[in-house]
Amino acid sequence: MTFSPAALTQPRFEGSLSQAAYIADLGEATAQDYASYRDTLAEFVGQVSALYIAADSLPVGLDQENLVTVPHVSDIHDNPQAFDVIEQLHTQFAIDAVIDTGDIGSWGTPVENELLHRIGTLDVPYVYISGNHDGAAAATTIEERPNATVVDNEVVEVAGLTIAGIGDPRFAADDDSDIGAAGEEGKDAVAASAFQLGDTIEAHDEAHPEDPVDLALLHDPTQPDGLLGRAPLVLSGHMHTSKVELDREGSGTDWLTAGSTGGALASGGVAPVPQGEDPLDLTARMLYFDRETGRLVAYDDITMGGLGLVSVSIHRSQMPQGDAELEVPEGAETPDGTVPPEQEVAPGEGLPDEDRVTPTDPVSPAPGASDGGEG
Repeated sequence: MTFSPAALTQPRFEGSLSQAAYIADLGEATAQDYASYRDTLAEFVGQVSALYIAADSLPVGLDQENLVTVPHVSDIHDNPQAFDVIEQLHTQFAIDAVIDTGDIGSWGTPVENELLHRIGTLDVPYVYISGNHDGAAAATTIEERPNATVVDNEVVEVAGLTIAGIGDPRFAADDDSDIGAAGEEGKDAVAASAFQLGDTIEAHDEAHPEDPVDLALLHDPTQPDGLLGRAPLVLSGHMHTSKVELDREGSGTDWLTAGSTGGALASGGVAPVPQGEDPLDLTARMLYFDRETGRLVAYDDITMGGLGLVSVSIHRSQMPQGDAELEVPEGAETPDGTVPPEQEVAPGEGLPDEDRVTPTDPVSPAPGASDGGEG
């Protein structure tokens, strides 16, 4: 008696089914367009990365053999495009491992976990901690991949780095402990997990003074006290916004938070963009560690166009090296010197037009550029 066929023209979905409208819109033509877009963006990432590497020099005194190169990804939220990007970055940067700080899914459903098999096709170690949108089944699926390491309140060694990590204690699809009236309970759980990992790090460092922890992984950076001063570097995600905090709160701990590598909305999941608004960017951060000391020496912030956009920008930053002065090669330009005559390029000279590459977004200057900003 209450059935109304007209109601089906504008259905309302709740919970996991809230993603159904987006899935239903992916008709055959749209799916083909999306596949073409993924291929185009992945190729473009490769081209611009190659240009950047060719024009760039790594930090003075460290060549590729002395570096461990690791992309930090986070909050992929079911977007398969993120794995396209990882493959291209591996091709161009010869990465040693991938670090994923969680929220690889959105609701922890079986169909989402099917995407995780893609990790096993990456020819590189994959280090993962769970986020508050990842269920236990996701961690199990990832751990079954031969190249993957799931870290949960333990210390592991991958690609020459000593890494500590702990999964997020919440599961949003199960208890909503990070929102509403239960928000404080969720915050307390995150804070407790940070202290738990901090204790694990201290115990490891005491037992292995010759090989202390190089970096720690914690999905949510909003409750940091348990790790401050107990790890030299912490990597996080969760916020869907990139951030760098050196010597956070004067603790001696550097804290790097990655944005969403899946271009996800704040609530999780990749969804259609409202008309007139730009899609969210896909972001990743390439980290360069000194292979001998395990310390971070530089990082690249990589920003890629969101759904339907093809653009890439790369911006390098070097970590402060204390009071040590960088060695400047003989003949290089310095604030007190000029460009040697043999290095000057006369107006109108340079690459032939057919050899020029013009990316849609600018590529940032190489390390040592005076302004440190994007060029």
